Amino acid sequence: MQEVITNILGIFLGALLGIPAGLALNHAWDKRVDASRRKQLLSALKGAVDKNGYLIEQIHEWVSKSGGTPFFNLDLTLLESTATIKYDLLADIDLCREIDFRRDILAFWSLYKHIRENRYDIVHTHSSKPGAIARLAAWCLHYPIIIHTIHGFSFHDFMPSWKRFFFILIEKALSVITDKIITVSKLNLRKLVSLRIAPLHKCVNIYSGISFKKFDYGNYHRGKLRRQLGVNNETKIIGMVGRLSYQKSPETLIQALPIVVENIHNIHVVLVGDGELRPMVEDLIKQLLLQEKVTILGFRNDIPSLLKEFDIYVLSSIYEGLGRSLTEAMYCKVPVVATEVEGVPELVKNHETGILVPPDDATFLANGVIYLLEHPDKARIMAQKAHDKVTLNFGIEKMIEDIDELYHSYAKKFRRLKLK
Repeated sequence: MQEVITNILGIFLGALLGIPAGLALNHAWDKRVDASRRKQLLSALKGAVDKNGYLIEQIHEWVSKSGGTPFFNLDLTLLESTATIKYDLLADIDLCREIDFRRDILAFWSLYKHIRENRYDIVHTHSSKPGAIARLAAWCLHYPIIIHTIHGFSFHDFMPSWKRFFFILIEKALSVITDKIITVSKLNLRKLVSLRIAPLHKCVNIYSGISFKKFDYGNYHRGKLRRQLGVNNETKIIGMVGRLSYQKSPETLIQALPIVVENIHNIHVVLVGDGELRPMVEDLIKQLLLQEKVTILGFRNDIPSLLKEFDIYVLSSIYEGLGRSLTEAMYCKVPVVATEVEGVPELVKNHETGILVPPDDATFLANGVIYLLEHPDKARIMAQKAHDKVTLNFGIEKMIEDIDELYHSYAKKFRRLKLK
């Protein structure tokens, strides 16, 4: 039988053999990056993989300089193994977040041809729209094993009810052609089943792991960020890492800032990331006269170092599968204030591993930040408990072991199918 290879299509492009080794690639850019530049970037990626290249987060910077907009933090981790990893990195599939029938049909056709030509035994998809297109392509080719990972639902409570209902119907239809659905939190799994999107036997929870090595090692100089910002050591840095998008609701943090400043003056907010809401956020900062209190850093490739400089980490999302950057902040022992949405309460237990607040509420968010700043001893205890929780449950090795076990179980099923 052909080696059990999964082509992780959509947001994650890479491959995993059915052995204790793996490649996780989270990399996307928009159509403004020309084809030659994409090939150059992919060549660099492949070279890094071939050399057991660890983390190459500078790809974000390269993409940005090329005129593109990376959608997510890049996390490329190659686990050491004596095994050979086969991988395919696709540069010519034009996927976008918004519904665009012309581009979506072209993307479907490209994925259809790619899957047909490579004859994968397992097709494993990620993310909402890429996952939908790739699953349909695999199903049309009568693939026996289709797996999908839900990192966050395509619907949420802040969209019109008709639209939410429509997306739920789509997810229900797609679940029929999916053999196994992976969730990244148990709360998401319960929601999946309670909404009858998929039966329990089709679902499994596998936490989205992070590489602890990149936070334990590397160049880190305490005070470097403060020098860049021009603030003293007494200033408390409140940080957020993520796209400046509707989902992440960065404006809620900005709106909360005047309330925080009334109580605690020596603070500075740092937004790490970029996105479509940046102009709106910049205008809001000016309207509230907060130019001296907020810095937008844009995309950065030194996230571990930045997190270690934060005194408070804020997740202000109105919906979130689990929150990868939140997990990373907790591992770095940064006290967190997070919105009580989707799978986040599975990570953050209120007043135990952090502070939970309602989404889209600047006052509650401000009060959460103030509480942590005014109770540093309690904040440190919560941060330590959060670190211990993440260390126990969210290592990338554990994630790969769980996925590897799932692949093996389907590899056996596939062999039985071929024998019949």
